[in-house]
Amino acid sequence: MGKVFLVFLMLLILLLLFLFLTVVRVKVSYSRRGRDDRFAVGVSAWRGLIHYTFELPEIKIEKKKRWPAIMTKTKVEQKDGDVPDKRENVISLPKFMRTASGIADIMRLYGKYIFEFLKKVRLRRLTWYTEIGTGDSSQTGLLTGAVWGLKGIVLTAFCRILSPGGATPAVEVRPRFDKACFNTVLDCAFEVRLGHLFITGIKYFIAKHK
Repeated sequence: MGKVFLVFLMLLILLLLFLFLTVVRVKVSYSRRGRDDRFAVGVSAWRGLIHYTFELPEIKIEKKKRWPAIMTKTKVEQKDGDVPDKRENVISLPKFMRTASGIADIMRLYGKYIFEFLKKVRLRRLTWYTEIGTGDSSQTGLLTGAVWGLKGIVLTAFCRILSPGGATPAVEVRPRFDKACFNTVLDCAFEVRLGHLFITGIKYFIAKHK
């Protein structure tokens, strides 16, 4: 019995060591150029040995239905380049509202633990470029100032949620006084150790069963 317990304890220690040594990197990118929207999320570990990418190469707004809806084309890729999943999806307003309600319920139940976990997530890179213009110079100037202010508020709140000491965001807003346009590129990368996720789960489990 003593040997079985010792083996179990050693395996548990090795598991914890593996979790704390495993760094997961998450890359998120979004771009809008004219009417072309692209969104992608990449997750990798062990220097790219494990790699998974979720991509929305096409996002369109459908206005012909009763409710406005967003049509997306989804592509999922693995490290070897295979595409095991490729599908179209329509997100209607009622579906979006149900999803938002579900997220609100999750935050109400697990918000404390989610924010505690996010404090262990380190920002490694964040660049946010926006090009904007209305065709009128005075309106473009006012709009540029508003966009700068909005970015400042969003990034300040965002960086406070994450672990301190991360990368400094690189932000740019470029006004175009000669034409009406809106182009933006957002690219960010995060790192977190799996051990922090494990500890957060243990804390929630203990709190729930007190």
